[in-house]
Amino acid sequence: MALVRARSPVVWIRRLLLIVGLAGVMTLGLMLVAYKFGRSGLEGADDPPAAARTDESTVTSGQGFAFVHTIDGRPVFNIQAETNLRDRQDTTYLETVVLDIYREDGETYQVTSNNARVNETTWDAHLEGDVVVSGWGDLQLEARAFDLQHSGQVLVSRGAVQFRYPPDLEGRATSLRIDRRSDTINLSGGVHIRSTPSAATPMRLDCERLVYKRGEGLMRALDDVYLRQGEQELSTRALTIFLLEDGKSLKMLRARFGVSGTARTPSDYGGETRIDFRGELLELEPVADEPTSRKVRIVGSDDQVASLSVVDPEGLGRTLSAQHLESAMTDGRPVYVEGRGDPLIIDEFLDMETPFPLRQVCAHQASARFLADGSLSQIFLEKGVELWNGDFHLSGGSQARLELESGKVEIEGPMVELYSERGDLAAPRITYVKDNGLIRAVSGVRASLESSAAAALGQTPFGQGQGPIRVESEEAFWTSDPPAFTFLGGVRAWRDQNLLLADQLRGDQETQEMSASGGVRTVWFSEPRTNGGTAASAPRSIEVTSDFLTYRQAESTVVYSGKVKVHQEQRRLSCRDLQVELTEGGQEAKRMTCRNNVRLVDLNPQNERRVFGDEAIYTLVEDQVEVYGDVVKLFDSQNNQLEGKYLRYDLGAGLVEIRSKKPQPGSELR
Repeated sequence: MALVRARSPVVWIRRLLLIVGLAGVMTLGLMLVAYKFGRSGLEGADDPPAAARTDESTVTSGQGFAFVHTIDGRPVFNIQAETNLRDRQDTTYLETVVLDIYREDGETYQVTSNNARVNETTWDAHLEGDVVVSGWGDLQLEARAFDLQHSGQVLVSRGAVQFRYPPDLEGRATSLRIDRRSDTINLSGGVHIRSTPSAATPMRLDCERLVYKRGEGLMRALDDVYLRQGEQELSTRALTIFLLEDGKSLKMLRARFGVSGTARTPSDYGGETRIDFRGELLELEPVADEPTSRKVRIVGSDDQVASLSVVDPEGLGRTLSAQHLESAMTDGRPVYVEGRGDPLIIDEFLDMETPFPLRQVCAHQASARFLADGSLSQIFLEKGVELWNGDFHLSGGSQARLELESGKVEIEGPMVELYSERGDLAAPRITYVKDNGLIRAVSGVRASLESSAAAALGQTPFGQGQGPIRVESEEAFWTSDPPAFTFLGGVRAWRDQNLLLADQLRGDQETQEMSASGGVRTVWFSEPRTNGGTAASAPRSIEVTSDFLTYRQAESTVVYSGKVKVHQEQRRLSCRDLQVELTEGGQEAKRMTCRNNVRLVDLNPQNERRVFGDEAIYTLVEDQVEVYGDVVKLFDSQNNQLEGKYLRYDLGAGLVEIRSKKPQPGSELR
């Protein structure tokens, strides 16, 4: 996907990868989360007695207690206490309790409480009073009360639970459930995690449910998930972390359903850069055997495409939207970025209250290359490439290359079409450079110039007619500052029956000047001689060939030079230089002045004549030619010769007047 040259448009992709990587670290930290909320505000639980209330209910009592509960010969939990009391309902009351619950892998997590009561028939238990659950490194979970259910295999909190992970994380949830059988921790009913005021970077996580399956190395935050670290945010309905066997290293991070995020990072040049991303699926995965490399994938849905957006400190924004976005980074630097799907769109805009669009690029697939410093170098687009930048629209490209450093865009066809107010342009390959507004088309160009772009050409006799001026050539250049055009190689320009052929054609919209060179040939139609206001005959074509042609609106003249030949029906006029004076409107030729080695040939079979002189003035409406020179010669079909210094030839009537005295040029016509 050139794009305007500002800060690298996919620095945002690199920063997004860093953001997602941080999100992975933060979410991985949920496995270790421990929070330092105060104990006040927790929901209460029924207070079980620490000893039997009546002697009649007491069976035994004493100091110390230790018991290991097993199922099929395997230990489930080990409970110890400083005092015990057993009643007639097989319920044992304990004080200062330590409960070790054995996981399937043989490791344990520990629960301590002030009091507990245990049913020795079902081996369910209730623990209360400063209950603390530990056994996952520094992670600790606390509640007023817990129930041990299903023969000691499930631990459920009664009321709110708080947790902390020193030194700077703490949080709480409405309830906690630990299932020994599946080795699962489940926090639910509104999970809220915060960093302490002493944390270097503020952090926050909110969700309705948080699940950690230790045996599967899986952690999942569900429903209204909101994750924030510093100025970085991530929202989704489901966030999943897959861990390697060590339980700490990231295998994959996945966010699903309504994924969106924002990051703000300080710029090296002051201000901040804002990054936004959106999709239905976001995945981050380390690259095998490359510990510093990561892959990131963002996927859209049927209703919404995936998107990445960045706004730099100067307010220039870029958004990449596609069904699938993939990228990789190494050592914190992006290696490649790819997008595919229909549509794939890159938007450039100014970040205002109402964003102001600058340019849009569309394709079915895109990939990007980066420099060693991580800045974006090139973007490659494939299939159905289109570009709009406010001044023109390009479409029909099968592939394109965007060079961010130079601001250059190159689009290849089979036939690329450009549409603008100045006109339309079509060619197999079109190149656009943003910095200087240059458009180049090659390999067979077809153009349609509107009046604003072709004003100079349209104000010449060979630009007469209605509608746009059509141009064909091998190569074309358009510039916007100044607005001008150049066509090269086999140029053919026409409107209605009027025609211009040349090797090169140039026009300047600002100065209203035009030039052509190399085998110049123009054809236009002149108004015939009039008689009493009635046309004597139909308009006659005039064909002029030369080496060069120049038109200047300020002078209202067309100048031909170098082997000039004028053909009008049976007449031939040749010289080295020809100046065509135009009427006030510019599209009609009223007088042609031919200088240097003038030769006029009239091939009318009734009065074939040849005239030689130094200068000839042809007045088209009157159909008369005046020839001047030190020696003016006239030859007829019988090779008779007349000489003088001035000759006047009425081409329509076939009458010739020759004089020995040279009058002032043009005086006979006045």
